[in-house]
Amino acid sequence: PSSSLNGTSTSTAAATDNTVIVNRAWGWWKMNDMLSFKFGRQGIEFADGSVFSENDWEDIPTAHDAVMATWDADFAKISLFG
Repeated sequence: PSSSLNGTSTSTAAATDNTVIVNRAWGWWKMNDMLSFKFGRQGIEFADGSVFSENDWEDIPTAHDAVMATWDADFAKISLFG
């Protein structure tokens, strides 16, 4: 469902009143070859996206204000976010 409050659009409704929408703005800090941190407004998708995805086919894809820590080794990639 689309809704509007004081002229601002939600993630399911496109802006129709020349509103600037910042859908993604994030920073990435790579501590070393295996550990990195990502923070800000970002799209998050797990595996094939069937359970948790950013829905990039929508007018405004789903984004989350989050902090994510990722440990990436040759045999596994583990991410924690909040």
